[in-house]
Amino acid sequence: MFKIPGNRNPNQFIDGSYWTSEANVRAYNWEFYNSFTGFGTGTTADFYFSTFSDDQASTGLGLYAVSAPATNGTWSWTLIRKANIMIRRVETVPMSDEAKNHWKGIARFFRAFDYFDKVKTFGDIPWIGTPLDISDTAVIYKPRDPRKLIMDSVLDDIDYAIKNLRATDQPNTVNKNVALAFKSRVCLFEGTYRKYHTELGLNDADKWLLAAKDASEKVMAAGFILGSYKDLYSSLDLAGNKEAILYKAYVPGAMTHSVIGYTNSTTQMHGLTKSAVESYAATDGLPISLAPLCRR
Repeated sequence: MFKIPGNRNPNQFIDGSYWTSEANVRAYNWEFYNSFTGFGTGTTADFYFSTFSDDQASTGLGLYAVSAPATNGTWSWTLIRKANIMIRRVETVPMSDEAKNHWKGIARFFRAFDYFDKVKTFGDIPWIGTPLDISDTAVIYKPRDPRKLIMDSVLDDIDYAIKNLRATDQPNTVNKNVALAFKSRVCLFEGTYRKYHTELGLNDADKWLLAAKDASEKVMAAGFILGSYKDLYSSLDLAGNKEAILYKAYVPGAMTHSVIGYTNSTTQMHGLTKSAVESYAATDGLPISLAPLCRR
């Protein structure tokens, strides 16, 4: 996106003269959304990949052993560098401290998002918290840092985002509740991982699991409660849906999907499994295993 002055393309921005307004910061942040599976220009989304779980009963699902690949295309630091640049440059933009904190929160949210994905894939990885130049070879080739340092840094980023993000910015963008929902997912994963991987010597699983519970309760208290299953999966527009915190917008003839076929068809999806049904709460809000309504 940025070029060094001298024989530059007039259609490209120069870093030194770009950071002049909140509108420019907002424009810089849009590319982050392509990191969400299927959220940007991609054709698939998280739901598609759930067909490989035990929540859908399908006669066509094949189970087979897999081997770790010799290479992996996700070893990329583009998004993290982009976030680090934004964190540094936002301080120079003429706008309020509230706006600066919000946009630094956005950058730290997406830095945490990318690092969390990398930890799940690789385990220990290098932590890079500053924008690097091509001359920073000592940092570029630094060894991997311990998982604890990485995940503690991820949690710090998420907590900063929760504290500083606006409750609402523009419609369907990352905000405080999105960060809380992400925190619940991160902490549930890491807490569970540490609980069962005792060989790591990380004996603070309870801290992470309690943090997941706390973040989830705050999201529920904000009103994001599941309504009708079909209203959620058969709606033409998720704007205003109480279950949707962040969603992908579809436009007939331009960007469409086949989720309805999977969730409401007897041909593409053979039905929910017992595990999937029991993952829903009863109408009194309790898990099925505890709800009096389900013991009749």
